[in-house]
Amino acid sequence: MTPAVQQLTPGQFYFEDDNVSCRRAKTVNNWKIKNHIKTIDWPAQTLDLNTIEDLWHRVSLEIS
Repeated sequence: MTPAVQQLTPGQFYFEDDNVSCRRAKTVNNWKIKNHIKTIDWPAQTLDLNTIEDLWHRVSLEIS
């Protein structure tokens, strides 16, 4: 992951982490620390900020 990110985004890169406990293994956290991966921590179980998901939800409500 790190070489590809460095190639695609020169400069600073922040990994977006949704903070759900089932996706936060200690080995992954240790790897991020060791490789100086900066993260943006979101509160667990927040509203989905992905607008396309909201749109698909509304479409499914309309057709059901």
